[in-house]
Amino acid sequence: MSDSLLYLPLYGLLLAIGLWVLISWAGARSVNALENIRLERLPEAAARPILAEMLSHDFVDPEWLDEHSYEPLGVFRHGMIHLAVWQRRHERTYLAIYLAANRRRLADVETMFDDGGGLQTGSTSETHVVPPRPNHWKQSFSVKQLMELHQHHEEGLAFLKNAIGQRPGQREKPVEDEIIESSRATCHFVRSIPLWPLRMPYWYFVRRHRLHGMGVRQQFEILQPERVLASERRQEFPRGSKR
Repeated sequence: MSDSLLYLPLYGLLLAIGLWVLISWAGARSVNALENIRLERLPEAAARPILAEMLSHDFVDPEWLDEHSYEPLGVFRHGMIHLAVWQRRHERTYLAIYLAANRRRLADVETMFDDGGGLQTGSTSETHVVPPRPNHWKQSFSVKQLMELHQHHEEGLAFLKNAIGQRPGQREKPVEDEIIESSRATCHFVRSIPLWPLRMPYWYFVRRHRLHGMGVRQQFEILQPERVLASERRQEFPRGSKR
């Protein structure tokens, strides 16, 4: 019996390594699937009940969408997930509500910049499962209504405008192309990170929870504090003003 106790630490280590490898493999499969993402636009008859479920329980007010210049682009299916997408008039800002196979509802707001960057604001920590591409920013918050998420997104955009001069893109682009190109670019970036599959367990169990609830301003304060100070100076002393 005493001999078997000696092997317990070894068994535990082997089990931990096995779990790490399993999670790394599952995460790698999810990332690689982004390479071949496909979106199926649903006909109106099939889309109507799905959209009704997405808009139920006071999560989002259709009148609020109209008041904030969001126009419906359609309901799509990707595997077992359905998503409804709206676009803000005259800019590359998209609002999406997702309905997963377990009827769980998720949402995000994403703004694309014409230079290739962007800001994504999600309603779940899963927004941070993989790191963002260069010049892309991600933030996530627990919210009860879509308008709360949108407010966080607007605050993030305002900060990025002052900090690095980024504004929503204006170029017209089909939403299917926008989603597919963004997913593939994310896939290619993640796969460029050394040993990326082995990082997946850390990203999933630690990183995403650490970043949840942290806005882009807080992320800048940690990663690039000097740019936050420069942004604050620009706000305090606008160009052309005298100190």
